[in-house]
Formats: sequence, structure tokens, C-alpha cells
Amino acid sequence: DADGDGWLACAGDCADNDASRHPAAPEGCDGVDTDCDGDLPAVERDSDGDLQSPCRGDCDDSTSSVSLGGLETCGDAVDNDCDGVIDEGCTPPGDDDDATGSGCANRGCGWSFGEPGGASFLVLLLGGLARRRVDGAGPPRR
Repeated sequence: DADGDGWLACAGDCADNDASRHPAAPEGCDGVDTDCDGDLPAVERDSDGDLQSPCRGDCDDSTSSVSLGGLETCGDAVDNDCDGVIDEGCTPPGDDDDATGSGCANRGCGWSFGEPGGASFLVLLLGGLARRRVDGAGPPRR
């Protein structure tokens, strides 16, 4: 028993140099076969390829468009960002989202992220500006 965990390699210790890995060890949300049974529990596996497992916050591990911290998709009735709220920050099509009383006449209303000047619009605007700076498409820095 090289790691002092009380388990020998011949008795099932799959990592005799790591005391946290042995047949009686509890599985954690670390992507490592801690209990040496040759398998990861389903909650530790990323089934949809979005690099998040259910134990790391993925609330729907059957689709990669849903993950903790993901982008909300307006109008799909899905909690895309796994925060427990569906379509938050979205204004349904047809609503008088500019409060003018004119409804959607001549404006082609569709799903949107709130009113220009609202908090969610500001986040999207700043996110877009930051993205432009990162890829070099924005104005030059002084």
C-alpha cells in the first residue's frame, strides 16, 4: 500500500499512489473514477458535449444548447441557462415593448431582450462590444 489508504493494488486499489482513490472512496463531482469500479456515475458524465455534467450544473444533459451560464434563447420555452427561469429577459412578440401604445405596427415585433436602455440590453450591448475588442473587429485602442 504505497499511498497509505489501507488498500492494496491487488485488492482493487486503482491508484496506489493516490490515497483518495480506492474501492471504498466516495465518488465526487470531479470526473475521476474515485471508487475504482471502472465507471463514472451518470451525474459526472457530460452526455451532450457542452463540457458540463449534471453535477456541475447542467440541468439538461441531453442537449448542448442548455447549460449553466448558457445564453437564454427567447421563445423556446426552455431554461437554456439553467437558472430555474424560462425565457427571462425576453419580451414576447406582439407586446407593446416600447410603451408607445402603437403595438407592433410597422416595427416587425419579434422576441427581444427588453427595451433599449434596460439592464438586459446593456449587458448584451457591452458583451457585443467586448467580443468585438477581443476579435479585433472593434475600433483601435488608444
